[in-house]
Amino acid sequence: MIRSTRAAGYLTRTGRPGASTLLGLLLGLALGLAIAPEQAVAGEPALPLEDRTVEVDGATIHYRVGGDGEPLLLLHGFVWAGQAWDPIIDELRSQFMVIVPDMRGHGQSTNPGGEWSYKQSAIDMFSVLDDLNLETAKGIGYSAGGLTLLHMAANEPARLSAMVVVAGGHRMEEEAAALVRGFPKLEELHPAFLSSLRTMTPGGDDQLRALLSQLRRLADNPEDYTLSGAQLAGISTRTMFVWADRDEFYPMGVALELYQALPDASLMVLPGYGHSFLMQGLLGGSPHIMEQFTPPVVRFLETPAAE
Repeated sequence: MIRSTRAAGYLTRTGRPGASTLLGLLLGLALGLAIAPEQAVAGEPALPLEDRTVEVDGATIHYRVGGDGEPLLLLHGFVWAGQAWDPIIDELRSQFMVIVPDMRGHGQSTNPGGEWSYKQSAIDMFSVLDDLNLETAKGIGYSAGGLTLLHMAANEPARLSAMVVVAGGHRMEEEAAALVRGFPKLEELHPAFLSSLRTMTPGGDDQLRALLSQLRRLADNPEDYTLSGAQLAGISTRTMFVWADRDEFYPMGVALELYQALPDASLMVLPGYGHSFLMQGLLGGSPHIMEQFTPPVVRFLETPAAE
């Protein structure tokens, strides 16, 4: 059940029947650490990050890097870009070397083949680490970024020493899959929401239309996004799951499956929020949400692995 009509109203241009349910799912798949258009400038890092690119299987993957300390990979949600993490970059880079990619086809990264998969996304992120000559890193991933981290850990667990998976489920329920297939067109999005997407999409509306099309097709490829119990049990990476107890896209049952399946996992539940809880002051998110989110996440990442 979608609990935030306010969120749906912000995202939709029209109020047609059923739009609130469908667009609640939009939060589940598309929203990373997004900020309202008027907050974008204030959210930029005080110190710039270095821009780099790496060629991977025909695509150019753009990423930014900066700071000292252990490497920390930051993966955004679908349709957004690495820029979505900017509001907390300064805090994180004071303790970590932050690595902030744009996933394939997002932001400044290209996707000439026109297809998107979690399998390929994991390969792309390993290539980013390789480009930096990093054997291991830690990671935070939101939604699609969180599931990318799970795929990375399932395939090469030694390369992620710790990860924080934020609202990124290992399976999609059929109701959610049906909604993804009917995902709204660009012209149906609320102008303010569309404006915030455009700030992160240098390719303009053509790039956004391609991303929305890829998003709709994700639901028809369960063999790509689904991770089995055996695959999850093989993940040795120390993991923290961060979930809202009213997540519209990945309900708490999905979070508990993940928590119980991974041998070295912890679970932090934020009560009273939906999937878009990281939207500070908008779409159901508290203006003080980062005060609840960031400190425990940083403490977890800084904690040494148990001997």
